[in-house]
Amino acid sequence: MPAVILHRFIEGPFEDEDGSWYNLCLVEHGDGDLLIEEVNFESLDDALEIKETLTTTLYSLEVEADLCSTTTQN
Repeated sequence: MPAVILHRFIEGPFEDEDGSWYNLCLVEHGDGDLLIEEVNFESLDDALEIKETLTTTLYSLEVEADLCSTTTQN
């Protein structure tokens, strides 16, 4: 899977119906498009870790694209 870059934490974490968790984040895809998307996590701790990292650093994070949902918020 190609990687995407998480630039900013927007909101979350939220629990999904299946018990997984997601945050809304500003995500950059390989083509340079910036979209607000749901970034999925298996646990609340994972979602909180990314939230903490993105809100306390100036750096972006590179993650696997399969963590991001295809439903955009903008």
